[in-house]
Amino acid sequence: MRYFTPFILSLITFLASAQATNVAPKVIIYTIPGCMGCGLAKSMFEDREIPYEEIDVTGKPRIYQDMVRKTGGKKTVPQVFINDKYIGGYYDLDGSELDALKEGKSPELPSQHTK
Repeated sequence: MRYFTPFILSLITFLASAQATNVAPKVIIYTIPGCMGCGLAKSMFEDREIPYEEIDVTGKPRIYQDMVRKTGGKKTVPQVFINDKYIGGYYDLDGSELDALKEGKSPELPSQHTK
């Protein structure tokens, strides 16, 4: 039996509800220039035509500290939020889940999301 982790359930709920109302989810990605994971995370949304807002935290200590507070202490980038709910970093995103959500379906989650 597969287990949906809390951030996956949040992702499914928010993207599916946005799909049902034809309103794009509010996606925010905190980044810095030259960050490979940031570019990969942005590409995952771009490839699926899911709009996002990028917030560059370089040289912006207040914004950076706000990100750290909102993530419960995570100090690395990228950090992704969907509809003001914290999702995680690049490795917390799953392309097949985003594909399914983009199409308004419930994704079948791989076993690495079990705990």
